[in-house]
Amino acid sequence: MVRRSMAIAVAMGLMLAALVAYAGNLSGRWNGSVMAHAVEIDVNQNGHQIDGVARLFSPFGKKTVYHFKGSVEGSRVQGAHHSGHRFQGNLLADGSVSGLLTTKHGHKLNVHVFRR
Repeated sequence: MVRRSMAIAVAMGLMLAALVAYAGNLSGRWNGSVMAHAVEIDVNQNGHQIDGVARLFSPFGKKTVYHFKGSVEGSRVQGAHHSGHRFQGNLLADGSVSGLLTTKHGHKLNVHVFRR
């Protein structure tokens, strides 16, 4: 029983270490969608700090651009736009990021993006 518990603890530790190591490099292009808008996000990471550009493409061809800043702590990711939009989410085991975008007006939207 002790060996099994120890093996589970070691496996969990290795998985956590893999997540933390992966979270150490979120730089790159991410894609997803929010309310029928395609989302394309370019992320730059320096240590725990991130910044980048998020582009939303409406179904009618309109493009909206948001520059953001944020941070990564383990699997937790957060970012904000100067207008008041903010994102809080988690890096998932499959390498995607999922979380909640809260707009400056308080609307809450689920977001799920994948590295391209």
